[in-house]
Amino acid sequence: MKTISFPNIDVDDRTLWIGIGNTGRGDDGLGWIFLDRIAETGVPGRKVCRYQLQIEDADLLRSSDRVIFVDASREPLPDGYILNRIGPRDEVAFTTHALSPEAVLALARDLYGHQPKAWMLAIEGSGWDLGEGLSQDASSNLNSVLDLFSTQFLDSEPSSEN
Repeated sequence: MKTISFPNIDVDDRTLWIGIGNTGRGDDGLGWIFLDRIAETGVPGRKVCRYQLQIEDADLLRSSDRVIFVDASREPLPDGYILNRIGPRDEVAFTTHALSPEAVLALARDLYGHQPKAWMLAIEGSGWDLGEGLSQDASSNLNSVLDLFSTQFLDSEPSSEN
């Protein structure tokens, strides 16, 4: 099994990448586009795209040791992106049609007794109108995180997971 490292994350075939968003809504498609770009490089792991997270997505986590959620952010972020470790969080909502990554992790824990290590990669966007294509800001932020990804992930040796 091939294992490579993203800052403090070992990635192999039991890694699940979940891109969240919609390429038909401008920068909201950053999560999907990031996954498309890393898929081209042969990064291991299963890659799935979702418009939004739902209760059924907890089932995806059962066969994964780690999960990396990737989504666009409307909030200003240092360097245009941020990678944070996340964990399960129970949420009370009137619907189960749009869940946070933390809620999906809590469901996987509660329904299947499985809790993969998890991270959230947020990439800052600025254009949210209908239409395909990224804003100049989002393209720049995407390229920055992909540069980090290629230098610290693809060119590094496996390291211990935090």
